[in-house]
Amino acid sequence: MEFTKLHFENYKSLKNLTIDLKKNSKGTKKLIAIYGENGAGKTNIIDALKNLCLSLITLEANTEWSNIMAKQSQNNDEESKSPQMNFKKMVFFDNHRNIEKVFKNAHMIGEKENTRIVYDFDIHGRKGTYEFDFSSQNELVKEKLEYVVNKRKGLLFEIKKDVETDNLVEKYNRVLIKNRDLKSDIRKEVKKFWGKHSFLSILNFILSDDNYEKNFLKENISLRLIEIINEFKSFLFYKHSEIETTEKTIKFENVLLDFSVGFLKNTNDSVDKIRNTEDLLNEILPRLSSSISYVKYDIKNINESIIKYELILCKVIGGKNRDIRFIDESDGTKNVIKILPLILGAMAGKVVIIDEIDNGIHDLLMEGIIQEFKDYINGQLIFTTHDTLLMKNLDKGCVYLLNIDANGNKEAYSLDEFSIKNSDGQNKTKQYLEGKFDAIPYIDRINLNYVNKILNRKEE
Repeated sequence: MEFTKLHFENYKSLKNLTIDLKKNSKGTKKLIAIYGENGAGKTNIIDALKNLCLSLITLEANTEWSNIMAKQSQNNDEESKSPQMNFKKMVFFDNHRNIEKVFKNAHMIGEKENTRIVYDFDIHGRKGTYEFDFSSQNELVKEKLEYVVNKRKGLLFEIKKDVETDNLVEKYNRVLIKNRDLKSDIRKEVKKFWGKHSFLSILNFILSDDNYEKNFLKENISLRLIEIINEFKSFLFYKHSEIETTEKTIKFENVLLDFSVGFLKNTNDSVDKIRNTEDLLNEILPRLSSSISYVKYDIKNINESIIKYELILCKVIGGKNRDIRFIDESDGTKNVIKILPLILGAMAGKVVIIDEIDNGIHDLLMEGIIQEFKDYINGQLIFTTHDTLLMKNLDKGCVYLLNIDANGNKEAYSLDEFSIKNSDGQNKTKQYLEGKFDAIPYIDRINLNYVNKILNRKEE
């Protein structure tokens, strides 16, 4: 799956913004690097993509959160005996147990009109459009999905709240749900949960409900709709500014999703995953840093059913190999290790979203990582960055600039719109820093004499 276009209205700091991610009439860009000055809204774009994924698990998260709270009060569950593991899950589920929490503060401050977010996407050549509308109180008031129906793009469903009666207005394509009783059950769930949860979240929860036979659901719910849900759920994302988890998106079959430290069930499969990840990192990390000789994992039993693993880096320091725990490593090395599984996810065909990919990482190292992996991306890698050295070796169509005009309006465009040769990377970076493409900070002179006077003012 890839995104082909994004559109925002009254979303956070984005008044009216469209980002076209199409490579040409047939293709989509696999790698998108978003540049722009601080405060331009780059992180808002990342949040909108991340929150689309998280919006599908809100009903599931609400149920899991309730279960954890119940187990804690009873203290009769093995996982409740691992406080670290349980606390991490509890925080994650609490933060994502309804769509208002997921899209918290999405509405533009001081704006009366609704927030609108539109995602255009492509799944194996099938094009679709998914839309959320939120009121000024951040309440979900509309959800709409268009996708390929009988070889042509058409409406799968649309649900919106009537502003006058507060009733739901629902439209469903007849191919969406085949079985009449199942359709009735789903409509009841929509009446009960929609607004706090999206239709896709409700359907995702039903698809995992043990009360329904799995084959029955697959035979009676549109396979195209199931396809969309599975793709939307499988995003990988990371923000350096927050404690995030991808626990509810995908898991690699043979390696860990979190390379650094974590908890797993005490099984042979878990130990195999740890050893496979160890082999993987020993192929990659020593080639990215000359000080790393090799890596290994320390594994400890928390109890009979839970193990804790922690990455150990064996580094040459003072002429000797010394074991450095992940927690004691530099922020830059930690960040490299945190983004590696996400980049591998992009290789595996997933949509990967990273805010400030270069945070704390040396320019040459970040450039080397992207240079090594970029031609192997089978999904889509979307990230924000300030690393202008990285820009030099990216195809100009991969470089997107988010610019702010004199009125605070935002516009997004790629370097495709400028007459630059891809081979002339150095000149591309130079022209950007000189302001030829805008989307850079313009700094006025600061009167430091006046600043100094303020600092030395004495109270009368």
